[in-house]
Amino acid sequence: MGIKQRICVAFFIAMAVTCAGAQQTAIDLPTSKQLMPVPGTPQRTNSLPMAIAASPDGRYLALLNGGYGTYESKYQQSIALLDTTTGKVTDFPEARTAPGMPQTLYQGLAFSSDGTHLYASFDSLSAPVPNKPNQTMVS
Repeated sequence: MGIKQRICVAFFIAMAVTCAGAQQTAIDLPTSKQLMPVPGTPQRTNSLPMAIAASPDGRYLALLNGGYGTYESKYQQSIALLDTTTGKVTDFPEARTAPGMPQTLYQGLAFSSDGTHLYASFDSLSAPVPNKPNQTMVS
């Protein structure tokens, strides 16, 4: 993906999330300060978004989260989908990337040309051949 495409996708995400937001009010803090809402409706993603892919019709944006995961994802890597029509983000943690497992999601992420499939690169340097249950191969 070229730099122009990345800039367009980043702008598209920002606009989709902002447009889906509702008006929020400030929160009064005991320090006599106010906590102002962030514009739009930011939503949590898993840790370390490393790659992004837009579906051919532009409805979905997929984010590959390749970090150590968060508490909510049970510290697993994941793929999150943003529905640009609703602004909703849905996270799909991958159990085979849990702590102690040798598998990991790499930076490769792409939709098929018809938009019906999403492909992500997934493998392991320390266990490339499945010699234990839940390693590398999809069961």
